[in-house]
Amino acid sequence: MGETAIRISMASGSVRASVEELRALSVRAFDREPEIQALMPLAGPNDMIQFLLDWELWEPLVLGGAALYGGAIVTAAGTDTWAGMKSVITRALKKKTKPVQATIVEQIAKIAVEAMSNGNIVVLGLPIDEKFQRRNLGVELVRGTPEEVYRAAVVLANIGPDVVAEINAELATGPLYASVENSDASCKVEVRPDGSVVVALQRGYESPDQRFTIEFDPQGERKNDPE
Repeated sequence: MGETAIRISMASGSVRASVEELRALSVRAFDREPEIQALMPLAGPNDMIQFLLDWELWEPLVLGGAALYGGAIVTAAGTDTWAGMKSVITRALKKKTKPVQATIVEQIAKIAVEAMSNGNIVVLGLPIDEKFQRRNLGVELVRGTPEEVYRAAVVLANIGPDVVAEINAELATGPLYASVENSDASCKVEVRPDGSVVVALQRGYESPDQRFTIEFDPQGERKNDPE
């Protein structure tokens, strides 16, 4: 595996100031420039920004923000979710991952709120191979609070290894599409109230009989094995 990816994906309606703020934040947090991806325009929507990190880079955000934001996740979703967050933290500590400052979570939230107030959809996600027939994959923010950003980081760090591996395996055999999308036409990472997660995909654009899901329980454990 090469260098972990940082990608900011934008379209014709993206708030340029917010894109630049995310670029500067990437340099502060990870000491390198992100890739700026210009997405092909659709009939709509094109007012959107995606901040995409390989799952290994969501881990230091989880580590750095645990003390401030971890309790809010457990309160909102129940104690089962702590097991999922704990597994991310344990994995990161074993690798001696260096945490980023907790303020980075707050800064992402601030940028997201500014972009959303200017009409942009904001998605935090994983950078997917461009052969994937949709605009990447991620969690669409609703309020843009630091707690919401942190919970998305936990989810993406947790599900990232399985989801990316399975999508890449599918892409090696043929086209792959999202069967459930976010508002910006990216593949939706659905986080349910109990902390479980579902990613819905399909093989072929008009092939409802080829739909399948990648599911995780609130502890972040895979519920269904690859076919």
